Amino acid sequence: VDQEIKNLMTEPILKTENLKVIYGLGQAHETRALDGVDIEIYPEEYVVLFGPSGSGKSTLLYSLLGIERATSGKIYLRGKNVSLFEQNQLIEMRRSTMGIIFQAYHLISSLSVFENVVLPQIFKGKDQDSREKKAKSLLSRFGIEDQAHKTPTNLSGGQQQRAAICRALMNDPEILMA
Repeated sequence: VDQEIKNLMTEPILKTENLKVIYGLGQAHETRALDGVDIEIYPEEYVVLFGPSGSGKSTLLYSLLGIERATSGKIYLRGKNVSLFEQNQLIEMRRSTMGIIFQAYHLISSLSVFENVVLPQIFKGKDQDSREKKAKSLLSRFGIEDQAHKTPTNLSGGQQQRAAICRALMNDPEILMA
């Protein structure tokens, strides 16, 4: 068991090989958003991507999440080639392994903050009591428990961001992307 844990810590949790995303492939307006990206991200590692607008940061995150399909190259999650996953496998991967805090938050305006936060566990089939307890704990931890009954449009930008963080943490993801 100890060797298995050591292997998990020394192997990248996420890895790309020659990852390319090309918009408008073969057309006059062809744009290379990613052009041969090789990365390795290890467990418990913090990685910061920075660069000017349009440099491919969001495209890389969306590719790692399986939201954006790569034109070519490979993406590995714990050694499994995610590039070959079917859509339902990608959804399950995101649901069980990854959390994302979108730049625009993507909170559902017709739902309360509390309903937005519990949503990932509803999709995962968790029982009502455990998901409500977890949501209340996260909302409290991020100082917005008193905003739980409001809709996202009635919150400040910072409160919306904290609600999005709570939602991203609901399923205890191994990987958190922001």
